[in-house]
Amino acid sequence: MKDEGVGMEKAKLQSLFGNSAFSTFGSMGERGFGLGLKLTKEFVDQNKGTISVTSEPGKGTCFVLGFPSQAKGVERRLDSA
Repeated sequence: MKDEGVGMEKAKLQSLFGNSAFSTFGSMGERGFGLGLKLTKEFVDQNKGTISVTSEPGKGTCFVLGFPSQAKGVERRLDSA
């Protein structure tokens, strides 16, 4: 997922997945609280995936999500159906 929004400074990137709450403004003045990102991170962790982010102030942010190609137990459930 990539956007061309306001981007983030390096210091903000380093604390992005921490436990602290934060509020930010987007490129159209909308307010964000990071709830969607926290939920996404929890989903990724529970599914043994990875999430990485790169950003540049004024140029936008890019999130990359990765998931294992095959979770344990999936073949059994599909074969028994």
